Amino acid sequence: MKWLHMIKDVFWPRRLKCLCCDEYSERGALCSTCEKALMAMRLSPLDAGEGNVRSVYRYDGAAKDLVLLLKEEGVADAAAVLAEEIAETIRTMEIPPDAVLTWVTMPELRRRKRYIDHGRRLCEETAMLSGMKCRQLFRREGMLHTQRGLNRMARLRNLRGSIVCRERVNVPVVIIDDVLTTGATVSACADALIAAGAPGIYAVTATKVVMDCRNRI
Repeated sequence: MKWLHMIKDVFWPRRLKCLCCDEYSERGALCSTCEKALMAMRLSPLDAGEGNVRSVYRYDGAAKDLVLLLKEEGVADAAAVLAEEIAETIRTMEIPPDAVLTWVTMPELRRRKRYIDHGRRLCEETAMLSGMKCRQLFRREGMLHTQRGLNRMARLRNLRGSIVCRERVNVPVVIIDDVLTTGATVSACADALIAAGAPGIYAVTATKVVMDCRNRI
């Protein structure tokens, strides 16, 4: 699919066609119809979360399409669209000015297969839009099986010991991720940051699976 997108771009470059529906787009990455569909996926204040962990969109519809384009097909432009509202959400949070952004590092074998670390791309786009610094703080250890279809306890067991910090951390950290499902990945990252000495931990995800959403990832 990645090569298909590259070939299509030769004849019909992105930013001229909508990422979600391939129709002509006058406004940029999304046509007006898909832009409205994406806004319809905005989470209510109750579902978006509060405190140090926030999410932007419901994992459904146009928002889900963008996540899958980035995650499964390596369409990097989808990260720029998702990062716009992530950066805006960060601005509404009481995050210290010296905080840095980081992402959940993809296992190397999976990154080679997909040709893109989607978490890194999403974090870098957010950093550019927010004016914040971006640093790779995590590394993966051991063999990690997919989280797809697992409940929270199974996800926590699967992640145990697999995410560690590469260095001591002496500044607040904002974890950027694509989907919040059970919170197991954010919890594992937070544990690693606490062990590394991070004085403050926050997380913002592009999407969130809500209770009445039957999508499985």
